[in-house]
Amino acid sequence: MMQTVRVMDYDVSSGDLDKIKPENEKPLVINTINAYSFIVASRDPLFKSALQDSDILVPDGFPVVFAVKFYKC
Repeated sequence: MMQTVRVMDYDVSSGDLDKIKPENEKPLVINTINAYSFIVASRDPLFKSALQDSDILVPDGFPVVFAVKFYKC
């Protein structure tokens, strides 16, 4: 089961991607966020919007994983 944690302006998911079952036949948009993409998004509103509009946003790298664990508490 996927869990979502709000980290700053992003809903970051964690869990087993194999367990995802779309509610309909519409494809899901899955993106990753890492420290670099977080910085780029702070300067590029279109990129930020693309990350925020993802169906699933998964952490990529220790800094974001740490932030998810920190905000989950």
